[in-house]
Amino acid sequence: MHAPEARLKLRPRPPFTGEMGAAFPSLLNRLVAALEAAHLALQSGQSEEGNLALQHAFALLGALYATLDSGRHPELSDYLQTVYDRCLQRIGEARPGRCDGLRVAIVLLRQIGSAERGAHDRGWREEAPSFGARAQTL
Repeated sequence: MHAPEARLKLRPRPPFTGEMGAAFPSLLNRLVAALEAAHLALQSGQSEEGNLALQHAFALLGALYATLDSGRHPELSDYLQTVYDRCLQRIGEARPGRCDGLRVAIVLLRQIGSAERGAHDRGWREEAPSFGARAQTL
């Protein structure tokens, strides 16, 4: 194995070089909407609709993973990756009649959206617990 190939194995995806910016809230909101649609469909026994919504949620979650920039924002990226991993687990477990885990993912993502809006509105002027400390509570 060549040295560049070894490095690729250690870093499964390159860091995103842009800003989280305007795409982040939109992706987050669309993911929450897809999860809500999946939950409703799976809860009411509509497997096909629920599975389509889950597929959409998987794609949106993948797009959110791609926005992580561990080079510029290591602590934030680590925290968000932990949240996304939890959501991915809940999405993967969802089945008709067994979809309560999606509610957990929805709550986590809504909290992220609320924190993002608060940070944007206040410009991070207030002291807050670190993302690493918050990840410990997940």
